[in-house]
Parts: sequence; C-alpha cells; structure tokens
Amino acid sequence: MNDTSNGIGVRYPYEHVPSELNRFFLGKFLSAEDFECEQKFFRERSWLRNATLYGPGIVTGLEVSRNLQEKSCFKITPGLAFDQLGRELLLTQELAVHVEAESSGFLVLRFDEAAIEPVPVLAEDDLSQDREMVMNRIREAPIVEFSTDQDAKDAARNGVVLARLGFGEETPSEQFLLQTMRTYAARDPFLWPVIQNFNWQHSDVVPSQELSDVDGTNKSSPSLEITFNAEVSFTDVEASNQAGCMRLYVGGADKPQEVYVPDVHITNEGRSIACQIPAGILKKKGPQHICVSLMTASFQDKFGRVVDGCLLKGLTPSGNGVPGSVFESWFTLDLGR
Repeated sequence: MNDTSNGIGVRYPYEHVPSELNRFFLGKFLSAEDFECEQKFFRERSWLRNATLYGPGIVTGLEVSRNLQEKSCFKITPGLAFDQLGRELLLTQELAVHVEAESSGFLVLRFDEAAIEPVPVLAEDDLSQDREMVMNRIREAPIVEFSTDQDAKDAARNGVVLARLGFGEETPSEQFLLQTMRTYAARDPFLWPVIQNFNWQHSDVVPSQELSDVDGTNKSSPSLEITFNAEVSFTDVEASNQAGCMRLYVGGADKPQEVYVPDVHITNEGRSIACQIPAGILKKKGPQHICVSLMTASFQDKFGRVVDGCLLKGLTPSGNGVPGSVFESWFTLDLGR
C-alpha cells in the first residue's frame, strides 16, 4: 500500500479515497448503487480531512473515571474523537464499561457500525409472497474495548486510547488504578508550536556576558535559551530532559572541531528550554563559532503536535510547514580574551 504521511505522523491510504460522484440530469434512473456512491464520496472525503488536518485523538470529552462502588466498572463521558482514518467516534451518552482482566492494558474507543431496522424488499411480481427482509439503516456507534497491548501505539492501531488501566501494588488481585494516557487531535490545524525567539543574535558576534544564566543553576555560567509560542513538553513524557536533543558544533556544522551534547531542561512553565554552555567551550581562548542544532521532534504541545522549528533565513518565528524539522542557528561567542 502506498501510504503517505502527513505532518502529524498519520499515514493515510490515499489511493482508496473515492474520486467519483454522481452527475445528475433530468431523466436519470437512480439505483441503490448511485445513492451509495454519493454517500461514500462525501463520507470518506470528510474522514480524509479529519485525518490529515487534525490527526487521530480526542477532540472533546471522553473523560474516564472509576466507579467507587464497583471496582471493575469505569465511566466514560460523552465526547468526540477521530481515529487514524479520520472516522468520527461520537459517544452521545455516558457509557459504563466493565473490565475483568488479569493484566494491565488500555481502554480503547473504536469505530463500529451495525445494520438495523429490517424492512421487506418489494417483490415485483406478487406482493402476496413472503418477501425478503433487509436492514434499512446503518447505525454508527463506537465501542469500547480493553486491549492488553503493552504499547499505547499498538493499542491505538484501530482506535483511540482513552486511558491506561493497571493493578494496584497493595491489592494486585482486586484494585484497578487509572492512569491517563490520552492523545488529543489538533484543534487548530494551522497553529503548530514554533520557536518564537532565542537569546542570541543569529549569525552575529555575541559577548558571553550577554548570555545570562536563564535556567537558574549557575549565575556565573552563560546559558542558551529557546522560547516557544506555546507550552511544550518532551515527547518522552517520562523524561525530565531529552538526551541528545541538542548539539553544539564548535567550529561550524560542516566541519566541526568538537561536538557537545548539553543537558536541556524545560523552563518558564513550559514556554522555554535552556542549557548551560559547556565548560569545555568557555575555557577556550578567542572567538568560538558555534552552531546550535535542535531536534524539534523531541518537543510537543498539549495536543501532541511536535514543534515546527525550521529557521528560515535566521528569522523568527520558525516554521516551514513540516513539524519535527531541525532547528539550526549559529553565532560567534566572544569570550572576551
């Protein structure tokens, strides 16, 4: 299958999207196939927009809570989500789910439809004959399943993860614990998180004393700070810093004399990241040409959208329409000796 990935990381089977719709004219005989063609065209085009513009995840609602009276019962509030194909997962009323399991897993909301309302097929020759019954309507109603997959990506292959469930340590045979592990669809498809500013002048000479210690760890040590237009977190939610997400090339990125990998921390309530300039650079003599390279795919906003960090002509805000692109900026550090 020739799948193509959009900026959110969704792989969509474009070759299966319908490209034909009805042409109506006076005197046209309409069959069931014509109506199905019309419905399929607009339905699947809507799914395509959802998948490529917003990506899979929760749009609103679908909060999960445990029923305190019944340990294995969980409540899910009404809400809306999109799956990987962009299909709407609309829960119109509160749903109670019973989970009887012996291992941890995920509550997953999946697309489902069922044929309902049987009606007779009209016989052409004799209306008195017993007529075949067929289903007249299709009802879309998502279902909730408990997946024992240990990886959230595997569990969400054909649905949206609402929560992770695990056994308690004190009473492993009785008590369930609820651990939120939710992915959100993008509310505004054109507002990717971007780099708003940084504390050095691109392609310019920067005195070391102008690079204040922004992360508060050592007032005597110059630091680099990069500011975003939204609150961000590491894509690895368990990490307090993302190892290797930033590299400092001394001497330039093309033929660096040395490469440093500083510890990067999130500061300013999630709006900035900062790192100290390594001591190995500060001990050098004379001006030092430094190229800052940041893997922006290491950072995401609260909707799970990664940063579009490509710096075009050294101008901020960053962005070339490709989230996860590498941020690169360079400057000459004047050490004053």
